Amino acid sequence: MVSGGRYGGLASWTGTMFEYFMPYIFIPAPRGSLSRESLSFCLYCQKKRAGKKPFGISESGFYAFDGNLNYQYKAHGVQLLALKHGLDKETVVSPYSSFLTLPFAPDDSLKNLKRLSDIGAKGKYGFCEAVDYTRKINGKFAVVNSFMAHHVGMSLLSADNFLHGSCFQKRFMRDESMRGAESLLDEKIPLSAPTFKDIRTHEMPHIRERVQGK
Repeated sequence: MVSGGRYGGLASWTGTMFEYFMPYIFIPAPRGSLSRESLSFCLYCQKKRAGKKPFGISESGFYAFDGNLNYQYKAHGVQLLALKHGLDKETVVSPYSSFLTLPFAPDDSLKNLKRLSDIGAKGKYGFCEAVDYTRKINGKFAVVNSFMAHHVGMSLLSADNFLHGSCFQKRFMRDESMRGAESLLDEKIPLSAPTFKDIRTHEMPHIRERVQGK
């Protein structure tokens, strides 16, 4: 568990929207459960980290290139949620993150997508891959003008869940093996669970990270 103020939830490795909300495309998070609280905590931390910028930091392309001029790709996250260190040094916002939260927090998600649209994070095939606030080309940010099939796919599935009553969750849970483990989703918030305290107080030495083109 990790905490921020009066709130808390499960830790992840890199504090990405993907780690928390991608499973929510297929797996419900019952009210009052640990998983539901963790989703709420993730959204809280993401919005807090964003400040006045749009929220939604996750795995995505960013404004750097390899020798073939392919955008580079890695996990960008929120340190408050993550076990890995050094994540608040970059701010890269991905529109697909707002689609992932659409069935969970529709008002916030739609307003965020409107903000991303207003700053030009759209292209021929809809919303672009990301907005990179760390590497600026116009004094404010750089748009990562690419489209990744798996991010578009997750966006479409989340939109379908929003519009049609969590249809993919219901379809997934109709599978016998998944339905057999459904009671695990009702796990409650542990009152005496240990909370990691050293994630944000001890900075690890920076190690050059390999990134890959997509």
